[in-house]
Parts: sequence; structure tokens; C-alpha cells
Amino acid sequence: MNPFLITGYKSQEYFCDRERETKRLIESLVNNRNITLFSRRRIGKTALIHHTFNQLKRGEKIIIYIDLYATRNQKEFTELFANAVINAFDSVFGRMTEKLKNLLSSLRPTITYDQFTGNPVFSFTWETDKHVETTLENMFDFLNNQKKEVIIALDEFQQIAEYPQKNMEAILRTNLQKSPNVTCIFSGSQDHLLISMFKDKSKPFYQSGELFHLEKIDLKDYEKFIAYHFKKGKKEIDKPNIELILSLSENHTYFVQYLCNRLYSTDVNIINQQVIYNTLLAILKENETFYFNYKNLLTANQWNLLSAIAKENGIKQITSKDFIKKYDLNTPSSIKTALDVLLKNGLVYFDSNNYVIEDVFFKIWLQRT
Repeated sequence: MNPFLITGYKSQEYFCDRERETKRLIESLVNNRNITLFSRRRIGKTALIHHTFNQLKRGEKIIIYIDLYATRNQKEFTELFANAVINAFDSVFGRMTEKLKNLLSSLRPTITYDQFTGNPVFSFTWETDKHVETTLENMFDFLNNQKKEVIIALDEFQQIAEYPQKNMEAILRTNLQKSPNVTCIFSGSQDHLLISMFKDKSKPFYQSGELFHLEKIDLKDYEKFIAYHFKKGKKEIDKPNIELILSLSENHTYFVQYLCNRLYSTDVNIINQQVIYNTLLAILKENETFYFNYKNLLTANQWNLLSAIAKENGIKQITSKDFIKKYDLNTPSSIKTALDVLLKNGLVYFDSNNYVIEDVFFKIWLQRT
């Protein structure tokens, strides 16, 4: 198989480094400390979570992963949570426990089966929001009374802040406080929302999880990983060209993996500079319609600001006179308004001290346009 995975987690062999990060996560989890994992998008948070779970002795703990990205309200959260619990116990014990059967019978779910995985999918009918809260409380009560410790990863956790039910954070926090047998990883890619949820004194989750910012993979470790897999696949690549891949991809996990995946899949056995540039140009060409679509969706001010940030390769002082003059931008107030839209839509990211384009390939395309 192509060793450069773009999505999902396969095994330790196809996972690059993250030894320190994995060790820290495991140390927190086995000592029952909640942890809040955050970083910019597609750096590898989800893969790290699955890798950490893979390293833990699953027989000793009950491990549950839940992706909240698609949830829009409290009901969808509870339904997803209940399904994850049910499927976790079915896989751990090989059969559904009597306690869980009794709990489900009281909830009266409708059961269907996923056409791809064959897993049961439960949907529930609730008359009021109070019934939803009771279901969630019953699920946590069930987990808390297990003989084994329970670890839950709530990926894209910041999504609950967008629910119309503004008490969702408080409900979840209360249930977790009453469940000492449950330890959580709260993961997300919207730093400002997550940090606010755990550092704002007025928020229910204030100081309820240690903060862990996931950085990019160490360059030397990534170089070794790339060299090893190309050599194993009988493809020749030297150190300068590996460095070129990492430079073009800005050592951003997703874009490194994607470019390497495409290079590995070519029928060329010697990966040189020309092959790398040709492959990158092919990727940009394939995505051109997608990139032009952004231009149609954004206002002229927003597009001009986006292009300017790309051509500067990141900018700290977004309203400086020199920056405005150089790219013929509008007033500082209009720039701030445009920036808010770009940040909200995930096109721009504030990385340490600079505003940067989130999509590395899109940034290269903008620079060339």
C-alpha cells in the first residue's frame, strides 16, 4: 500500500514519530487527567489520538472515540455519544452487556445497520430536551459504574459551543464531574474557541483539562520517515529533494503526506526536483476550479486581502501602512472586517505571530496567480 496516508490511522509503521506527544497523552490519561489537544487544522491531532489509543492496552481500559464535527445540537450529540458507547462495548466484550441492554430498552431506540460497517445504528425519539439530558446522564452513569476505566476522545469539541442549547457545556461538565471513572481528550482545531472554553473563568470547563498545543513534526524525524518509505518502495530520493518536499509543504503534516503520496504513486523511480515540481503543479491544476470558486464566494476586499497575505507569506501587522500601500488595500477597518470573515471560514489562520493562509497549496497557487 501507499505508505503516505492522507486520512485515517493504519498502524505504527505508517505513523511518523510523535513519540514525545504520545508519551505525554498516555501519561495524562493513565493518571486520570483530562487533556485539551489543539492545533491548526490537519496537523495530525486525530491520527495522534488513534495512535495513542493503539499504544494503550485496550483490554485494560474502555476506549471511545467520537467526532463531533457534524453535530449541530444537543440531540445529535447525545445520539452520536450513545452509538459510540454501544459500539465500543459490543467490540470490547463481543456482546452487549445486560446493563446496556436494560438501558437501551428503557430508551426505546430504533435500530438500523450501517451498510458499510454492519454496525448497529441507534436513533432515539425524545419528547423534550429534558429527556435528552436524562439519556446523557444515564450514559455517563453507565460508564462510571464500569469496572474498567473509560477514556473518551471528543474530537472537534469546540463544536458544542455552536449548539443552540447554550447550556450544553454546563450539562456535559456536570456529568463528567460525577464520573471519576471517565477521562477525556478534548480535541479541536479552532484554538481561540477551545482556549476560551478552558481558560475563561465564566465558562463551565474552566481549568478542567491541561492544555496541549500540537506542533509540527520535527523536520529530521520527517526526513527519516520519508527516506525510509521511499527506499522500501524501491524509489530513489536524496536528502535535498526530501528537504524540498518539506519546504514546499511547510512541514505541514497533511500537505507533506499528500505530496509524498502523489510522488510515491508515480511510475518514476528516481524522485528529483523536476518530478516534485511537476507533481505539485499537477495538484494545483486539479484544484484550480476549487480555488476560483473561493474568488466567486468572497468580496473583492476579502479576496485582495487573501492574495496579499499569500504573497507576503504571512503578515503580522495586518493594518500597517506599508502593507496597505503595497497591495492597494482599503481602510484598516475594512481590512479587519475582511480578516474576520477569512478567519471564520478557515481560509486564514493566526500562527504564533503571523496571519497565514491555512491551505499551503492554495497559498502557492495564489502566489503564482
